[in-house]
Amino acid sequence: MELIPVRIDVAADGVAGSAPVSSFPAVTVVGPLEVRLDAAAWPSVRWSVANRGDRSVRVRSVSLVFALADVQEPLRVFRNGYQSWSPTGVATFGVDVDPSTKANFEFLQAVHHADQRQARADELRSEAVTVLRDADVRDDGQPILLGFEAGTDHDGTLRVRRGEGGGVEVWAEAFLGDAVLAAGEERALHGIVIDERDGLDAGVKLDGWASEVGRLGAARVHAPYQVGWCSWYHYFHDVTEAHLRQNLALAG
Repeated sequence: MELIPVRIDVAADGVAGSAPVSSFPAVTVVGPLEVRLDAAAWPSVRWSVANRGDRSVRVRSVSLVFALADVQEPLRVFRNGYQSWSPTGVATFGVDVDPSTKANFEFLQAVHHADQRQARADELRSEAVTVLRDADVRDDGQPILLGFEAGTDHDGTLRVRRGEGGGVEVWAEAFLGDAVLAAGEERALHGIVIDERDGLDAGVKLDGWASEVGRLGAARVHAPYQVGWCSWYHYFHDVTEAHLRQNLALAG
């Protein structure tokens, strides 16, 4: 398998469309929005979005879209949860569905996904990072990891979809949630890590991605681990003194 950049897709107030991308560095323009991409720090793609118009624009998302070439389906997709209540696991593209398609309940979708809208019917999505593996027994060029370097300034969603020609596309979406870009304003987006190295399994690649995200974010990794207990996820609001005493006895 191989990820090949094909276009930039923009969803914004009064602006929706795409512009082709075939290599890096690149500058693309969709309406008043200019997207710059640079791969000088490969395997990370650094990018930014700027409003070159004379009026402010609400930007919902900016996506770097890849074609997944030479894929042998079925394709397995690691789906990372958005928060502690979101399921994390492996799904099969074309077989499994995004949870948001099972119930149109905006509040629940907003809790479990960066983008609270329903996903497309043919789509699997993951938050922050994903790993892809197809059915090719030779394992050439896989697994592929695609992930964002951070999540502090905007959310990052990875989407696996069918393209117009029936092929598989992977969208690395900087989800800005209708953030306002003033006229002339430029905003850096979190870098996208692409790990297509051969001979490394998914666990090794995920560990490498997480370590790099921690390094860039100055994560505290040397403090002692804290041991604790939380009643909420088992008892919710029905916790009693008796419950606490029973669990303390077990802990002792």
